[in-house]
Amino acid sequence: MNRPKALRLTTGFAVALALAPIAACTPMNGPPAGTGTASMHEETMQARVIGVDYAKRFVALRGPAGNEATVVVGPEVKNFDQIRIGDTVTVVYREALAVRVRGGSTPLPGIVVSGGAATAAPGQLPAGIWSNQATRTVQVLATDPAAHTVTYRDVDGAVFTIVVQDPNNWPLAAQLTPGTLVDVTNFQTIAAAVTKS
Repeated sequence: MNRPKALRLTTGFAVALALAPIAACTPMNGPPAGTGTASMHEETMQARVIGVDYAKRFVALRGPAGNEATVVVGPEVKNFDQIRIGDTVTVVYREALAVRVRGGSTPLPGIVVSGGAATAAPGQLPAGIWSNQATRTVQVLATDPAAHTVTYRDVDGAVFTIVVQDPNNWPLAAQLTPGTLVDVTNFQTIAAAVTKS
């Protein structure tokens, strides 16, 4: 079973600006604070349990294409002993990126991270949801409206130039001015559940 890969936050600005539609903006000295864009991606994966080692907490899974993987199930997964051969494991992975013009001149201090988790109650089939959110501020260094590019500096000082591919985002990109601070927030949620066949 392929495991979803989280986008690097340094590319979050690029992905959100390049892929998501935005509302039209009124030209000014840069876009107004609070102007932004967002995008979301969701994947659902299912696999059938083909083996269980209760002592080592291993579960062997077979995906719909016949691919097989063995995964270690950590102690945070409750009711592990209820998993049986033939059960179905469903995993839903969601990732959203939001880009918002910060306004002002004070960036966030580093990366602000928060998260949470919930698991099944005793006696229920194994299930859980895990989420995290990370926000960082990037600084626009330059834009090229004709080429639809934005160059920005990440919180760690690295400089990136991205091509804004979605025409719906060109108005926002064209309004960004050097020095504009943009908050990039990456949201990730993984929900997993076992169902009886």
